[in-house]
Amino acid sequence: MLFRSVPADTVRTAFDARWDAASTAWDGTQPLTADAAVRCALANNRVLRRTILELERRRAVSQDAQLPPNPTLEFAIGAPISMGAVPILAMLAQQVDWVWRRDALVGEADAQLRTMLMEAAAVTVATAVEVRADYVEAASAHEQRVFAQRDAEVAARVLAAEEAAFAAGEATTTAVNQARMNAAEAQNRVMEAESAQLAA
Repeated sequence: MLFRSVPADTVRTAFDARWDAASTAWDGTQPLTADAAVRCALANNRVLRRTILELERRRAVSQDAQLPPNPTLEFAIGAPISMGAVPILAMLAQQVDWVWRRDALVGEADAQLRTMLMEAAAVTVATAVEVRADYVEAASAHEQRVFAQRDAEVAARVLAAEEAAFAAGEATTTAVNQARMNAAEAQNRVMEAESAQLAA
C-alpha cells in the first residue's frame, strides 16, 4: 500500500502549515527514509496546497447550495394625500423558484466538489509515486557506490599483498600486473558510481 507508513493527516498538516515555518516532516539530522521524503514533498507541494484551498471553497459552495436563499424584506413609504395617513407597505418575500432549482444546484456543486477531490487525490498520488521512484533510484546509486568503494579497498589490499610478495620473490610480474589492473578497474567503478549518485 502506497501510504501504509504515512500519517493520514499528512496532507492536512501540509495545508495548515505556514509557508515560512520550519517543516516537521524531516529534521535533516536523521537518515532520510522514503516515507519522510514523501512527507517533505507533500508539505512543500504548491500545486497540492492550491488544490486543497480550491477544494475547501468548493466544499463551502456545495454546503451553501443545499440551503434556501435568504428571504428579502421590502419597504415602501408613500407621501400623504389630503393630510391623510402616510401609507407604509412592507413585504416579506421568499424565492420559491429555489425549490425547483435546488436539485440542479446541489448536483452541480457536488460534481465540482468530486472533481476537486479527484484532482487532489491525483496530485497526492503522483507526488508520492514520483518521490518514491526518485528515492529508490538515489538509494540504489548510494548502495552501488558503497559496494564499489568496498571492492576498490579489497583490490587495493590484494595489490599491496601481490607487490609485497613480488618484492620477496614469491610472486610473478604477471600476478602483480593483474592486481594493478583489477585495482584500476575497481577505482573506475567507484568514480562511475559517484557520478551516478550525483546524477540521481
